Amino acid sequence: MLLGLSIAVKLVPVIGVPALLRRHPLRVAIPAVLTFALLYVPYVLATGIAVIGFLPGYLAEEGYDDGSRFALLSVVLPGPASIVAAGILLLVTAVLVWRRTDPANPWLGQVVMIGSTMLIVTPHYSWYALLLVPFIALSRRWSGWPCRPPSPPSCWCRPSTSPVFRSRSRSSSCWPALVTARI
Repeated sequence: MLLGLSIAVKLVPVIGVPALLRRHPLRVAIPAVLTFALLYVPYVLATGIAVIGFLPGYLAEEGYDDGSRFALLSVVLPGPASIVAAGILLLVTAVLVWRRTDPANPWLGQVVMIGSTMLIVTPHYSWYALLLVPFIALSRRWSGWPCRPPSPPSCWCRPSTSPVFRSRSRSSSCWPALVTARI
């Protein structure tokens, strides 16, 4: 139920769902979908398709409609192809996370899913990467992570100036990429 409430408030939490579906998929999915539907039915009945609000405008404004927002993918793929590639990569990642996550410890799977999503979707606003923080802590794999706030994707991959990293290795502070690499 709480999952459905959180998704009804902001769609972003749906990113972590594949890791939660491993143990009891129906126990997680049914209450979440019912809660979400219960909260959205009145809006759909009152406004119809207008319930999606500014979402299409937001997606167009941010460059998701033509593929220009996918910063890493658009380097190697033209606009529409990067949209398809992003969808395929997200789907493959979700299936792998769903199939391989330890049901007793879903946090690492959520870190992988959220980190991969950040790399694929490359949101312009850095606060979306903050979604990683609680799941990194819950996964108990926080050693070696940068101790600085997340930055936009263009700043994610630069040499680290943190003494924490210099003492352990000469790795870059490409921390969303490290999410998937540390598994």
